Amino acid sequence: MVFKNKKGVTMITLVITIVLMLILVGTVVMNLDDTQAVTDYVNMQSDITRINEKVNIYYAQHGTLPTLNLYRDIGMIYAVRNPNDNNNYYVIDLNAIGLGELNFGINGYIQALRINKNTPIEVTDNIRDVYIINEQSHTIYYPNGITVGSQTAYCLIEEYTRQDISNYTP
Repeated sequence: MVFKNKKGVTMITLVITIVLMLILVGTVVMNLDDTQAVTDYVNMQSDITRINEKVNIYYAQHGTLPTLNLYRDIGMIYAVRNPNDNNNYYVIDLNAIGLGELNFGINGYIQALRINKNTPIEVTDNIRDVYIINEQSHTIYYPNGITVGSQTAYCLIEEYTRQDISNYTP
């Protein structure tokens, strides 16, 4: 039997091509996930900036913060909280400041509206898709957080007012 030298695609070439294509597709899909996470992070930053502007105006006009319930489910933000925070966090009343169109925080806000205003929101209520504010520092947090890569962001850390925290203990 004589084999002729035929030109064509061998099975090995085909398998190598398919494996390389799968690697490329996997890389593209992973980058798309990161792109969505970065977009979500930018949207959260935008929300917090808009809310902060409206809260400052409200506070200047009324002398109080536009808040609903006391928010006690702060375990996730404890490590990144502003050193100027006290222990009183409140759900921001988005209706009071005229913000109904945000990227995040609307579903949790609707849930918070269903709870009596004098009833604190506890860990068991599992409401995280909401914006909260600290009573003392006026720092705004998003307890649900946005994860980009291995980091989860809950607030705009660069917005902290810097004070001497050498005596600070959480």
